[in-house]
Amino acid sequence: MNTQERIDALTQSITPARKALLQHPIYTSIDSLDNLQQFMEGHVFAVWDFMSLLKALQVKLTCVTVPWRPVADSEVRH
Repeated sequence: MNTQERIDALTQSITPARKALLQHPIYTSIDSLDNLQQFMEGHVFAVWDFMSLLKALQVKLTCVTVPWRPVADSEVRH
């Protein structure tokens, strides 16, 4: 199987999950700046929690520190 065939097979295998994600109700419920800000107030902690867990696992396997904090330079973060 060549690279393009593997990419096509992977794309086909994730299509149902991708469609479900694209139809998630969150996309229709965030219809104003206020709703977006409210969503982000909670979401930022979920992301921080996930990244802290990920980094904690990484500490056990490598040599990094916890809790995860983004670097100051926004260009580097992006």
